[in-house]
Amino acid sequence: MLQSNVVIWMIVIYGILGLISGYAILYITDKLVQKKCSLKEITEPANILQKKYAKWIICIINGLVWALAGWQTNNILLSIFTVVLFSLALMIIVIDLRIRIIPNELILVMSAVGALFQLTQYGWKALLIAILTMVVLMAFFLITMAVMGKGKVGAGDIKLAGVMGLVLGYPLILTGIIVMAIATLAYCMIGFKMCWLNKNSMIAYGPFMMVGLIATLVTVILNTSFLG
Repeated sequence: MLQSNVVIWMIVIYGILGLISGYAILYITDKLVQKKCSLKEITEPANILQKKYAKWIICIINGLVWALAGWQTNNILLSIFTVVLFSLALMIIVIDLRIRIIPNELILVMSAVGALFQLTQYGWKALLIAILTMVVLMAFFLITMAVMGKGKVGAGDIKLAGVMGLVLGYPLILTGIIVMAIATLAYCMIGFKMCWLNKNSMIAYGPFMMVGLIATLVTVILNTSFLG
């Protein structure tokens, strides 16, 4: 009974912190968007993510995932790393959808957190494998850019693919890639069906990578909570 009460309290505390941090990351996101627009001398196009209800939804999603991580009463470090990585991924999704830019600041922070995540949870060997995974993914995206052209694959996508590999390592990266591919395919199929996409359409690929990363982190939480 005591253990059950502790878990409930952890879920509540993490959920509240998640809502608060959700508001904070939206504030930081707005600042980063303004900074990048100023540096690039561009104007952010009107989009649904600027709406208040969209921001509330983002805060709630952040709070729910943080609450889910509250299950990790037996591994506080894991819960902290997963929620921080989730919030960073959420920021990247929002910014990429708003202005098609993946900030280097977030890439660097996620890389550092991802390296610590691998080191503390899986050890030095896993970190080295994760670094190799990062190199392989970046090489794959570089080759893709060379074949398809720089306009199809951006430098931000290449760096983000590397970070995804570093954060997840092997074999978790396989789950991330599968989810990423399914999400991309579903979006394209629906987009062509609904006529908002055509063969010349350009899509922000960063969000699909982050969806793959987020889904994998959620499986890490659930597997540890119920199986470990």
